[in-house]
Amino acid sequence: MKETLILLSTLIINFSSAFTQDFENINFTLNSEAYFDIKPDYRKSNTTEEATVIIFKISITNIGATPIPDLGATQRSEHLNFIVNDSIQNPLCLYNGTEIIGDHLLKNGESAIYEWWIYADDAYGEIFTVQWEYIKELSSKHKIDSKTKRITLLTK
Repeated sequence: MKETLILLSTLIINFSSAFTQDFENINFTLNSEAYFDIKPDYRKSNTTEEATVIIFKISITNIGATPIPDLGATQRSEHLNFIVNDSIQNPLCLYNGTEIIGDHLLKNGESAIYEWWIYADDAYGEIFTVQWEYIKELSSKHKIDSKTKRITLLTK
């Protein structure tokens, strides 16, 4: 039986002059999710075996007139951080992967999603907290118990 627990939070961010890197008066929504799922266990030679994973997901939507950086574009790590136990712990995939060369910005109404996952038994500890930071704003914080497979929303 496959069990999935999804915890979703939404935060609306309004910027004025707080962000000065060519972005003024930007407005966006920031959603974060953390949930358990089952995936093939690629750590073993027999990939028919499955293992529990923890998926971390962030989505943004531009709700303002000023374009904002796309999560899938070049320099993703310049605008996005993954925070574990209140310390930046960026996965290598923030720097590598599907980044596209060029200036990629989201216009009003456009959205982007970024996610990655780890095996639950390779997690940052039995109990740990996670949240995302996008353009200096923090998403909700989640407490994850990898042993009991429980996720608790700590902040909105």
